[in-house]
Amino acid sequence: MSVLTIPLRPSPFRSEFESARARAVVAAPSRKPVAVFGQLWYRHSWFHIMTLNSSRFPNNGVIPREFTCEHVPEGHPHRSPPLEWSGVPDNAKSLVLIVEDIDAKDRSTGQRMSEPWVHWVLYNIPPWARELPAAVTDLPRGTLEGVDDNDEPGYHGPCPPKGDTRHRYFFRLYALNVKLSEPGGLTKAQIWKHVSKFIAQAELVGTYQRGKPIEDQFQELIG
Repeated sequence: MSVLTIPLRPSPFRSEFESARARAVVAAPSRKPVAVFGQLWYRHSWFHIMTLNSSRFPNNGVIPREFTCEHVPEGHPHRSPPLEWSGVPDNAKSLVLIVEDIDAKDRSTGQRMSEPWVHWVLYNIPPWARELPAAVTDLPRGTLEGVDDNDEPGYHGPCPPKGDTRHRYFFRLYALNVKLSEPGGLTKAQIWKHVSKFIAQAELVGTYQRGKPIEDQFQELIG
């Protein structure tokens, strides 16, 4: 069997519904499961790609300000961006969504943190679910909210320090072959303590630089 994976360069001019991690894959049929970057799932000699997208920003694009801390008064809930996904494996029992800032810095030292800063945790998302609308409040039936690194539930949008360079926010969706029996309020670390592995993963990356006009951030990305 041969597998060829060709990454396609992200472009802000792609259709808003195009795959966040678009790839061209050539593979010969096989009797064994094959995974490329944890995103291909084999069943009955077909390969399935799980993808995660947003209609409001492309992969590696700028997250609109309305989904950040700059759009809402202090103490008010943040608006989450709309998300859509496809390609969930048939044997998935639940999905986990984790959003984290991989460029987060320790505000006391200014040094990059050893672990990403978690902004949002959802788990036990039913495998039949295919989207989360913008500013979601009614989660798919059975979905539980975890807590972020401030030990708070709910979505907390990008909020890098003013004057800092652009931060990257990873939206990662995991398909699990189990459903967690623990109650709501788990952290990312606690979720992975109960889950030995995932069977598929999809990823969407957004960027944001606080205090800088969106137009300027967009020009930096395409320039």
